[in-house]
Amino acid sequence: MGQKHTVKIYKMVTRNSIEEKIISLQHKKADLAKIILDNDGMAQAMMNRESLLKILK
Repeated sequence: MGQKHTVKIYKMVTRNSIEEKIISLQHKKADLAKIILDNDGMAQAMMNRESLLKILK
């Protein structure tokens, strides 16, 4: 709010931890949402075979 300088944020995650697995799952869900929703935020009516297989992985 009152900060005028650029702030860098680093997220440190321990390898092979529960936190790493949760973050990985969050990324997968975000990617899935991008595949399913178009730019307007509306669900796509039709999907091609490759998109469907990517979702089901």
